[in-house]
Amino acid sequence: MTEVEDLADEKRRFYIALVPFVIAIPCLILAVVFCFWPHEPRSFSNAIPFGIAGAILVFDLPACIYVLIPWLRTGKPPELSFAPLAPSPEQRRFHRNLRERPKLSDAEFYQTFFADTGIPEQLPIRLRMILEDLLGINLGALRPEDNIACANDDLDFVDVIRRVEDNFEDRYSVRIVENN
Repeated sequence: MTEVEDLADEKRRFYIALVPFVIAIPCLILAVVFCFWPHEPRSFSNAIPFGIAGAILVFDLPACIYVLIPWLRTGKPPELSFAPLAPSPEQRRFHRNLRERPKLSDAEFYQTFFADTGIPEQLPIRLRMILEDLLGINLGALRPEDNIACANDDLDFVDVIRRVEDNFEDRYSVRIVENN
């Protein structure tokens, strides 16, 4: 990861860590104002805003504590994730690599990474096609060292394994048994 990417991740972590505090401060002010605001006895005019602020604070103050303790201990804001609302740093890095790398055709993919391994040519090509179908993205720039789990935080590997079994069951199950 480059220095610019590190700085961008640090800034993102800082801003995300501030979110609970940005929510808590106005709610605390609102709660204090409506708690001490003069009102008639038996009047519920202040109850609704006070109740809303209180309900928000019940959930937000523990989040502030959750953020504050590691921040004070390490001096850095903790890593928080809004997944699946916002992609994780690993997911952003994975997709950035796919965009920036040159796309390889099926033949180039096999020749570059698997030609001298003894793996049948169709195996890595079909695996890449299965993953493209599951993820809905072009994996022409995929490399063997890439972590495919970073492609999508919701990727279900049971579905990946099931698709691989369905596509390769007839051809490779016999070879695997014969080689063992």
